[in-house]
Amino acid sequence: MQLKDAMRETCLSDLAEAWYNLLTAYQSANPDLAAAVLNTVERYVNWIDVALVVNEKVGAATINQSTYSLSWGALRGVTDNS
Repeated sequence: MQLKDAMRETCLSDLAEAWYNLLTAYQSANPDLAAAVLNTVERYVNWIDVALVVNEKVGAATINQSTYSLSWGALRGVTDNS
């Protein structure tokens, strides 16, 4: 618990900003990397300040990534079954 408390006090806002930057930079160029960023955020979200990752800026990027991932998954399903 001490590590999490230290992270809350010192670096989580920077980490959340890095997640956002990676997500927006790679959501089109490398969607698998962007999805990995979201998977990483998922591991933190239950103990960090939710406002770091649930806000208008991050929400828009997450929706864009989710839409792309769903579209890509549907396309892969179609091409795999052909």
